[in-house]
Parts: sequence; structure tokens; C-alpha cells
Amino acid sequence: MNQDRIELGKMPRLTVECHGNLVVHSWGETAVLIRAGEYETNEDENGLTITSHGDTRLTVPANTALSVLAVHGDLVVKRVNSELSLNEVNGDAVLVGVSNAKLGMVHGDLSAKQINGSVSAETVNGDAVLRQLESASLGTVHGDLSVRHASGSVSLQTGNGDVNLEYVAGNVSLQQSHRDVNARHIGGLLNLQQVSGDIRLRGDLCEGDHYCRAHGDIVVRWPVEAPVNIEATAPQIKNSLPLEAVTEEGKTFTGSLGAGKTHLELVANGRILLKEGRLVKEEWEDGDDEFAFDFNFDFGNLGERISREVEAQVHHFTTGFESQFGPDFAQKMTEKITRQTEKAVAKAERAAERAQRQAERQAEQYQRRAGRRGAPPPPPPPPKPARPPKPQATAEEQLKILKMVEQGIISPEEANTLLEAIEGRG
Repeated sequence: MNQDRIELGKMPRLTVECHGNLVVHSWGETAVLIRAGEYETNEDENGLTITSHGDTRLTVPANTALSVLAVHGDLVVKRVNSELSLNEVNGDAVLVGVSNAKLGMVHGDLSAKQINGSVSAETVNGDAVLRQLESASLGTVHGDLSVRHASGSVSLQTGNGDVNLEYVAGNVSLQQSHRDVNARHIGGLLNLQQVSGDIRLRGDLCEGDHYCRAHGDIVVRWPVEAPVNIEATAPQIKNSLPLEAVTEEGKTFTGSLGAGKTHLELVANGRILLKEGRLVKEEWEDGDDEFAFDFNFDFGNLGERISREVEAQVHHFTTGFESQFGPDFAQKMTEKITRQTEKAVAKAERAAERAQRQAERQAEQYQRRAGRRGAPPPPPPPPKPARPPKPQATAEEQLKILKMVEQGIISPEEANTLLEAIEGRG
């Protein structure tokens, strides 16, 4: 693997096309450090252009304006605090600690975290997981979409999988979803136009007009201390809220809580269920009886915990790799583990969210059964999140790790830990 250093100046601009996997990190220097096999560079008034014919690792100034024309494998970009423009990625895209990101086509999954700005994407063929960002504007997501902790607005044109939105401070707009939508703790106006599955809304909403339309059911869990004016239209409507000024005419039901300017319009082809905000009845939560439930496990930092553990193991072995086998092999191992770790983190978070939603649905079913015929045995626990496919260490990697054991550089236990990290088994 070749290595080259090129000065970029005080206003660095970099354009990249990579025919393999691309990993981009930042550093405090004013130059770009290129580690790749065969590649060409060209410098003009628009900055530096790099065309690489295989796997590539770039270390760039933190304020680099980065434009990625195409990546034929996976893409990882970390801690680049400037504009990021991405045209097409044939694999997965992982963005951590970047500023505004404008994406075209991502053929795999998209994971974006700690974004100091907005994320926009035309098409994501896999799943999309967005965490700790300002705002998001998405065209089509063919897999599941999960957004958590957005300080601004979130918009989606078309979602073909489940949509999960939590702690969004701004407006939420969804034009079409072919599966379920879960929305909780939305700070702005909520507009869910065409949802083919169910809608589950939890938490109160701001003053203004909110709209939800589902071909399936709509379940609303509303805190009784928050004022709201509700208009619901469905073949079957069941209300458990202490609403006032209730009217029923045909399939339309109206009522209000308190005196406020929050208007919520609900339209469903199935049922509309209006419930108090608590998920589990108080009498079931008191004491240590066998019917106690806890659905408040914090899945939010699950991926970060996985990432920290694996990175700690990688750091432990890096020095031994470099001194024993040279920087090229050490770099190759580090990049491989980094890519597999980021994929495992995103998949684990999505699986945890699905398990949480399944637990909540089972709790609702349990409540209905308990009301009809007393408390039956508690529902079974949600299924364990499926593990992501396990990549295998190559024969070269296994032999070199065995050699390190033979020479006493690492112990057999440490060798097993390293193999687990490489194969995503940790």
C-alpha cells in the first residue's frame, strides 16, 4: 500500500472517487495523507482530486470541504467538520461527527450520528439510522427509518419500511409510508399523510394543527395534563381519555382536554384508540409482583457501548501489529474492524428498537386481556435482536495472530478477543 502526503492549504477542498472501500478521518494538519494501492491525483483551482482503484484511507484537515463522486464499496467519514457532498455509495455509508451532509444514492444502509447540521438524501436502498442531528430531509428510504434526538425538523417523502421518530424538536412531515409509523415526543407540527400500516403516537404536541391518516389503526397515548382538541374519524373509536364536550356523529368523534390551541385530527380505516400516557397501569407497577413490566430500557446508547468496547480492543492490539508486521497490515486490520463495528452498531440499534416496539404491542394486548378476564400469565419476552451476519477472519489474519501467540506478544485469550472483534462476535 502506497502512502503520500499533499498540502491542501488553509481552505482545503477535496474530491474523491474510490473503486473500493473508503475511510476518511480528520487530523490537525493542513495536508491530506493518502494510503491506497493504485491511485492518481490532480490539483487545480477547485482543489485536489483523488481517483483510487482500490481500498483507500484518507486523513484530512478537519475543515475539509469533501465531495465524494462515487464509492464502489463502503464509506466511513468521521470528524470532518465541513460540508460533505456524496453522490453515490454502492455499499453502506457511515457518518460520525460531520457537518451538513448532502447525499444522493446510498445502495446499502445509512448511519449518521453526531451531525452538526442537516442530513439530506435522495434515496437509501437499505435502512437509515440518524442520531443527534439538527434536521433531516429524505426522499425515499426502502428499508426502516429511525430518527432520534433531532433539534430541528424531519421530512420524508416515501418510506417502504417502518418509521420510528423520537425526540424531534421541530416539525415532522411524512408524505407516504408503506408500513407502521411510531412517533413520540414531537416538539413541532406533526403531519403524517398516507400511512399504510398503523400509527402509534405518544406524548403531547405543541399548539397548532396536527394531522395523522392511517389505513390501519391509530393508537394515541396522551398525557392527561396536556390540553388538546381531538377530531377522530374511523369505523371504530375507543376513548379512555377524560375528554370534555364529547360529540359522536356517525364515524366522527370529537372531544377536548382543557382549554388550548392544540388540534389533533385523526383519520383511520381501522380503529382509533385514545389512551392515557402511561403504558402500564399503576397497580401493575407497584410492588415486586410477577406482573411488573419495564419497557423503559435505554436503547439509545447501545451502539455507542458496543463501539467503545471494540475500539478499546483494537487500540490494545494496534501497537503489536505495527511493530511485528508493519504499518500496512496494521492499517488494513484497523480499517476492517472499523467498518464491521459501525455496521454492527447500526444493526444492533435497529434490532433493539424493533424489540422495544414488540414489547409495547404485547403490553397493550396484555392490558386488553386483563380487562376482559383478569390478569393472565404475562406475555413472553420480546425476541432477542438478531445478530448481524458474521464476517470471517482471513487465513492471513489468522496465521499472523497465531504467530503473535507463538512469540509471546499476546496471550491465547487476547488472540480470541481479537478474532471476535474482527468477526463482529464481541
